[in-house]
Amino acid sequence: SNEQLIIDARREFILKPKISNQTSILIKNGQTQALNGSVIFENIAVNAYPATKFKIILIGNFEGLLNNEKNELNSIIIQKELNFYTRKCLRGEIILADNSCYFCPENTYSFADPMGTEKKFQKCKICMKNCKCYGGFYVTPLPGYYRRNNFSLDAIMCFNDGACLGGPNLDLKNL
Repeated sequence: SNEQLIIDARREFILKPKISNQTSILIKNGQTQALNGSVIFENIAVNAYPATKFKIILIGNFEGLLNNEKNELNSIIIQKELNFYTRKCLRGEIILADNSCYFCPENTYSFADPMGTEKKFQKCKICMKNCKCYGGFYVTPLPGYYRRNNFSLDAIMCFNDGACLGGPNLDLKNL
């Protein structure tokens, strides 16, 4: 489904969206005026599901004087397609009801892949016992504890305190 922006004969731009269930566009005042060959759209909000491709089509009927000896009035229709792509939400983020990607704040975490998990199951979880959560999916054990891997849901007490100093254990190659 395409969103269309239509320019009428008075050189006003009017948004007439064809809204899908994943993309919508809203312009607060619904139109704008062309001044000195430029158009400014204020208060535009695009709401699209992460990792979505969509386009906006600008169609304009421009009237002006031709550069000839008769100075005839001519009307020209111009069309321009603008293609957009929204980024996917990343691990450590959840998709909110408005389709925005929300980074889980400090003292919470999310290990789920938001692009492969239904929205209703996505949640920033409270940091697990004996761990420090830095936000996103960054979780480290406290001193005296260890985790089996970066996605372990529990911290295990260490028998050798010198071997479990706590702190970051992020293996960025395996995330």
